[in-house]
Amino acid sequence: MIEINTANKIPTKTYLYSLTKLILFFSVPSLLLSSVDNTPNTFFNFLFMFFVFFGFPVYFIICFRLKNFSFVITDTTLDIKSGILTKHTETIPFSSIQNVVESTGVLMRLFRISKVKIWDASIKSSDRGQSATAEVILEKNDVEVFKAMILNR
Repeated sequence: MIEINTANKIPTKTYLYSLTKLILFFSVPSLLLSSVDNTPNTFFNFLFMFFVFFGFPVYFIICFRLKNFSFVITDTTLDIKSGILTKHTETIPFSSIQNVVESTGVLMRLFRISKVKIWDASIKSSDRGQSATAEVILEKNDVEVFKAMILNR
């Protein structure tokens, strides 16, 4: 549940979603390629070792990023805090928010989470081109509440 003036964290389902996405990223190509050339042992062993030495560290970095991400909805602003080694705090006034968009992929639907992208009217936002000012991952039932809290202020 999203609360006002309280640090809101990313849902714990997001960790499992990230792990599933990473496993699918490594396993699907290996299964497809190993069935084509009929030498599953060599390629599968290589892919497994690659996953162990590359995939797990990437997963832990993703987990640290998610664990160190929080947002606070105040009376006039949305404050987003993130960062592992260097901490970043971004304050977005509600008066400058132009658009809030929800996107949900197939895998996200299985975990009942959604990504909410927030665009504001700042100059730095227009410098980025099409990228959003901020992105927040929320449980599906919290998305409408979040959008209403931001857009109705």
